[in-house]
Amino acid sequence: MYQDRSRRYPAVPGGKVTGFGTLGLMLTASIAGPTLAGFVSRLPNRLGAEWQVPVKVWPAVATTIRLATLVAVLIAFVSLLFDYRSVLWEMVVSRTLPLAAYFLFTFLFGWIPWRTSEAAAKLIPAAELRTAWILALCLMFPTYYLALMTFSHAVFPFIPAIRGGGDYTVAPIVVVRLRAAVPKEVLGDYADPEEALKTKPAILLEETAAALFIANPADAGGPCEWRSQANRRPQILSVSRDAVATVEYASPDTGYANCAKLPPR
Repeated sequence: MYQDRSRRYPAVPGGKVTGFGTLGLMLTASIAGPTLAGFVSRLPNRLGAEWQVPVKVWPAVATTIRLATLVAVLIAFVSLLFDYRSVLWEMVVSRTLPLAAYFLFTFLFGWIPWRTSEAAAKLIPAAELRTAWILALCLMFPTYYLALMTFSHAVFPFIPAIRGGGDYTVAPIVVVRLRAAVPKEVLGDYADPEEALKTKPAILLEETAAALFIANPADAGGPCEWRSQANRRPQILSVSRDAVATVEYASPDTGYANCAKLPPR
């Protein structure tokens, strides 16, 4: 069985690098704020008569909580946009049409049932409601499918791979050492010229119970090109776990690609 070397650094970046920390705070505030405001607005009905005076105090407190929640979420959202402005701008520039199509199909997926509901109340006879909703569903299913397709082409490449996406700019950098009984030729171009049975630093794309899948960080322009150019794909080396002796992980601070620091093409 192979062994992972002792890691002095985290194997994967934290929430600050991926943005999930800020998104988690936004989600928590979006749920907790309205819940607390609703509880406060109903509090006088649950307490005695002495809590009923003055009448406007509790609604004012609930409104303040809602406004504070909105401001907090907006500040976090603006901070997220500022921290990842280069990535978002790259997404807009490199995937303009798919991104626009994604927003269009997502809008239509919500607009179709809303418009059907509005028409059902005012324009559609009761005898034809079932037909109207069947037609709406027939439009919603392909719209949902097209939204998924455009999402996979426009947004998915910019989601960190460690979160299940296709952005390998923050994927772990590894050095794989093979067992002595394994022929060194199996590494091909990935072999370290200074040491046999060892790979050059490579990006860990995926690991399963049977194999490790790695790619050269410089191949096809690197991970920054992989996410922005649909036709840029690296050659992938599959290494059987039976052939692996150890796997060394690089420091995230030095091993991850920073597309903002790359020279312009």
